[in-house]
Amino acid sequence: MYRLPGRPVEDGSERSLATIPQVEPEALVKNVLPTEAHDLVGGGAPLVDVREAPEWAEARIPGAQWMPMSTIGDWHGDLPRDGPVVVYCRTGVRSHAVVGALATRLGLSNLVNMAGGIVAWAAAGLPIEATPFTRHVINPAGDRPHPASDG
Repeated sequence: MYRLPGRPVEDGSERSLATIPQVEPEALVKNVLPTEAHDLVGGGAPLVDVREAPEWAEARIPGAQWMPMSTIGDWHGDLPRDGPVVVYCRTGVRSHAVVGALATRLGLSNLVNMAGGIVAWAAAGLPIEATPFTRHVINPAGDRPHPASDG
């Protein structure tokens, strides 16, 4: 089981990121800001969400493909090998690890990490799909409605 501080991944899968070595060379991971990721996706780049099921159920970026980190061994072969692929999670930590691991193990150099994850995306005023309850969880301001909300 792969654990991040305060966020256990309970999948029981042997195909989790724990089986892929952590990446040390920072140069292997290209980070982009949410606005840059938005432009890449607008230009046709796939958007991959590596968060787990409860997080996906709470909120997601429209058009994202859900490919949880815990099942990386099942889906990494489905990723395009040409053109950019934007990868994100909640704050960019897990997606950074996924991008780095796939660059190290499989030589995938077309993956980019969206720095700050869906939290930064929402803070930039970019659209998300969320239940009304979680809009304030995703919105760093907390007391203001999310820009995508109707209230």
